[in-house]
Parts: sequence; C-alpha cells; structure tokens
Amino acid sequence: MIPARRWARSFPLIRATYQGKEISDIGEFAGKNGTLFIASRSMDWCPYCMRQMMQLQEFKAGFDAAGIGMVGITYDKPELQQPFIDKHGITIPLLSDIDTGTFSTLDILNEQYQPGEMAYGIPHPGMIVVNPRGQIVGKMFIEDYSTRVDSAAAHDFARRWLQLE
Repeated sequence: MIPARRWARSFPLIRATYQGKEISDIGEFAGKNGTLFIASRSMDWCPYCMRQMMQLQEFKAGFDAAGIGMVGITYDKPELQQPFIDKHGITIPLLSDIDTGTFSTLDILNEQYQPGEMAYGIPHPGMIVVNPRGQIVGKMFIEDYSTRVDSAAAHDFARRWLQLE
C-alpha cells in the first residue's frame, strides 16, 4: 500500500463526462463534509474494480450519513459503464475520463500501458479524499491491481482525513 499523507493542494479541475455532459469540477458530487474520489480501472472488464464499486454501493448509506459524497471515475466510455450501473443498481456517480486528462492531471495514469494497448488510459486504482474547501487531504493507492480497499476501511479512511472522528 502506498501510504496516505497530507496534501497541500486543491483538487484540480478535471476533464470527464457524466450523463452526457462534460464535468470539470467534482464539487457537484461533494457531501457537506467532503468527497471520496474513487479511481478505478474499468467497470467493463476489471472484476476487482466492479467488486469494489458494488461494495461501496452497499455501504453508501454510511457515507451519506457521514456527509461524505462519493464519485468514481474510469477510463471507460459511458456506454461501457452503463450495463454495470444498471445491473448492480449503482447510484454512486461514475465519471468517464476524457483522453486520460483527469488521470494525467492527478498524476495517477498507469504508464505501464502505451497508446494503442487495450488498457492504455487506466489509472492506478485508489482513492483521494477532498475536504469541503476542495483541498486534497488524503490519498490512498495500492500497488497491486487485484487488491482494493473494502468499503468499511474506505469509510474510516475518509472520516479520519476529514477529521470527522
């Protein structure tokens, strides 16, 4: 696991789509106490990402009760995300990165893959905690692509970095 640490910068503007419109600010997905930004590889083909998103969805009420908004992002085009969203009743907003712009800006683009390869454009999977002022206060990325943080641990991580304990 790559350790979390305090970040002194604001969450940057991004280039993503959600429900047919371009998104540049994750503020619209924020809860009153902050936001958990979840970077995933794919909701089309990555079983680890899918399982994690289903678990986060099951635990969504806990995040809502804590005032923590959640938003996920993958490199998938929206039409590839939609079958997963529909099948599993996902209500956590899932963004689509545009041309690796968001993952590059956040410095989480997995550079193991090159343009033209199927997995080019995926991020390193992980989470970023953003406080109500839009500042990054915690980051957790795991080097092993098959390992994910479970929803209870993600909830505790976000609460700790948002100082809600």
